Amino acid sequence: MACGGLPRPSLVAETAERGVRPEMNEDQFGPAGMVDALEKIAGRRHVLCSEPDRVAYARDLWPRSTIKARAGKTSARLPCAVVQPANEAEVAEVVRCAEAFEVALIPYGAGSGVCGGALAESPAITVDMKRIRHLEVDKNTHLARIGPGVIGQHLETELERLGLTMGHYPSSLYCSTVGGYLAGRSAGQYSSRYGKIEDMVESLRVVVGGGEVLDTAQCAKQHGVDLLELLVGSEGTLGVITDSLMRLHPLPRHRWYRGIRVPSIEAGAEAMRALLQGGLRPAVVRLYDEIDTLMASKGEEPSESSLLSRLLERAHQSIRSTSPSGQGGGLRALVERTARGLMGRVLGAPMLLSRATTLLPSGCLLIVGFEGDEEAVALESVLAAKWLQRFGEDMGAGPGEHWHSHRMNISYKMSPLMDTGAFSDTMEVSTDWGNLMHLYHTVKNALAPHVLCMAHFSHAYVDGCSIYFTFAGFADCLEETLALYDRTWKAGLTAVASTGASIAHHHGVGKSKSAFTAEDHPGGAPLMRGLSLALDPAGVFNPGKVWPAATLMRGDKS
Repeated sequence: MACGGLPRPSLVAETAERGVRPEMNEDQFGPAGMVDALEKIAGRRHVLCSEPDRVAYARDLWPRSTIKARAGKTSARLPCAVVQPANEAEVAEVVRCAEAFEVALIPYGAGSGVCGGALAESPAITVDMKRIRHLEVDKNTHLARIGPGVIGQHLETELERLGLTMGHYPSSLYCSTVGGYLAGRSAGQYSSRYGKIEDMVESLRVVVGGGEVLDTAQCAKQHGVDLLELLVGSEGTLGVITDSLMRLHPLPRHRWYRGIRVPSIEAGAEAMRALLQGGLRPAVVRLYDEIDTLMASKGEEPSESSLLSRLLERAHQSIRSTSPSGQGGGLRALVERTARGLMGRVLGAPMLLSRATTLLPSGCLLIVGFEGDEEAVALESVLAAKWLQRFGEDMGAGPGEHWHSHRMNISYKMSPLMDTGAFSDTMEVSTDWGNLMHLYHTVKNALAPHVLCMAHFSHAYVDGCSIYFTFAGFADCLEETLALYDRTWKAGLTAVASTGASIAHHHGVGKSKSAFTAEDHPGGAPLMRGLSLALDPAGVFNPGKVWPAATLMRGDKS
């Protein structure tokens, strides 16, 4: 899976230059003539048709797909072709091509999404947007025009050189794009200060049906209709984002971080609410449950899967230490089987394990941080420290600085778990403060019979907060693992819906949560159907995502 800022080199680039192409088969590569049409638009080098290329682009990082890939199962349907347009005009031509050949069109950033938004459900063209990576910064207005293919870390590196930041730091920063952030309504780790991505965007340019270009600023000015809020978070189902006008901020020069030990999850949530509703704007405020707090007290990094990942890391360390290079293959296999058996025993009895976690010492870790100019940070940190004394014990700067130094690590800790045959996933939900603890306990209880579940609270605002549940499970074979995975998600989302909370906060909806979109937006299907008919009359844009395809059945398109 490519995560870099440049388009991943094609595995068939050299043969393409020699004029060699895989044998075209309509079942695999779409209607006759489609690949030729795409090559006329983007150039042969930027239309990828080899099986390795199509496999690489056939999915994102949805754990359900990863479970299948780990078992050697590729996606059920590969894209017919992958095209890498260089600009908005080429995107418009690609859209017209998809309509003419009646195939779906799936926008693709860096492939780091976790909801199945990149999966093809019918013959499709995948559109890799990473060649469209322009960046034009106005230091006077603190606005920037940013292409959808710009990688987050590349953006922040360039802005830092200018003394600026967009303030958007998801843990996938190194392998995610601005277009992906906008398509999925992303949130960064500093959302309490800077807001989510929808709070940062001024306007978008989007290629819609017929290859027409919709500029949300011009549309609002000329017609009095602002479609910005409807397009942000539409996950490629209404069009392809080709440009964004984003707000920037001065790069913070000072920071203050602290760890606070609070007696319970409830006390920690109340402390978070007091800070936000008291008028302070922390850059970071994160509350960890008892399991991760226990690990942090032993000097480990607080993260939602630290207990499981440390277990697996030690198993892999044993493999490396007991198997010198070129030797000990049998011992390595033995340790791998032992690790798998251990995870089976640990995760195979989730209810027992969940009950055991209630015996952990009470107390939770709350991380609070402020960033900005020196005077503002000094003032806010003094007020925060005074208020937080009412809720817990100040542990000093150590825990907060440790979090800051390791804040991107969690995205890379799941592989050892998958290697044992177990799985892990995350469910980020949100609600208002009055419903927060009800949501927390309802979801934890619903998941306990199926998986081991942990949680942290982050992305806190004046009116509410997000809860980030992490769960891990194990079954004996692929079919049972997928069945357990599906039962777990159904139980969790049913529990969320029963509380009136939102099923998503910042990962998007994609395919994984689409069956529950109506719970979040009762009565919204007719609106989405109308928007789709207006902006996508041919029905090519990423069908089956956000809303189930059956919900948006159009009948006669005429």
